[in-house]
Amino acid sequence: MVDYSEPIKHHYIPQFILKNFCFDPSRRRVNFHNVKTGKIVVKLVSEVFMQKNLYRDELNHLDTPTQIEKDLAKYESDVAKIIKRFLVNNDIRLTVKENESLLLFFAVMGLRSCNTLTGFKNASGNTKEFYQKFQSDGNFEDFWKRNLGFIVKCRSIAEIVSHPQIDEPMKLFMQRDAFGIFGKYFIVLERRGDEDFLIGDSYPVMITGDNKLPMFAYCPLSPERILIIASNGVEGVPFGVRQFNDNVIKKPTIWMDEIQITVKKIYEQVVHEINQDFIKHSHIGLVFKDVNRVNLV
Repeated sequence: MVDYSEPIKHHYIPQFILKNFCFDPSRRRVNFHNVKTGKIVVKLVSEVFMQKNLYRDELNHLDTPTQIEKDLAKYESDVAKIIKRFLVNNDIRLTVKENESLLLFFAVMGLRSCNTLTGFKNASGNTKEFYQKFQSDGNFEDFWKRNLGFIVKCRSIAEIVSHPQIDEPMKLFMQRDAFGIFGKYFIVLERRGDEDFLIGDSYPVMITGDNKLPMFAYCPLSPERILIIASNGVEGVPFGVRQFNDNVIKKPTIWMDEIQITVKKIYEQVVHEINQDFIKHSHIGLVFKDVNRVNLV
């Protein structure tokens, strides 16, 4: 018997972020640029950046095969309360715990994506041989879902590292993506000028330096604001490589057990360059609010 109460449309970019790009909030409609056809069409938020039954797992959750999707929804609900501050405040205060939780959430964003699943399913050569140490039957989709199912119930990297059922490579990936080699911090930028931020199916977009080490992760939150995760040490990268000036990449202020992030302004040329990175990395499509405030060329 079909259970019609089960969620079928599994979004790899949360709807609480996508809805900020609606041009018609009451009907939850966005402009969607299909990168394969080149056409711009109007779609419902529920119809973009999702894949049917993406997280459905009948091997590890026989009785509740949509458990991962349900746990992701709970995770998103927890984080949405924090993200809301980034949309409305010019000075954002986070506790150390909230800061760590948010860094972890965006690391999970990379893990939960369709692109990551495709990478595991298409593993070959030495990569395939390595993962078979943890998944002897070669079912790397199961490897991905099994670990994702445990990870989305964690709220700190300490929980992940100490979890007995999360495989060691996944623990290392989450530590790397959440905190990097020397740590990471948040920057919030607000656009000025005539071009809005857009959002693509690759989210966050990772920006690396000449040495291929991560510098930034771009996470647009609305047409007006973007959250950037910066790697400690990026201030030592030449300006021509890192793009942002010293004021933009300045670290947040720490007061006692709170982190204060001040929203900074950036202008149209920089917004355009950030959008171009999303255009370059997107394989499915792009979402934006106003067709007159984006430049897809």
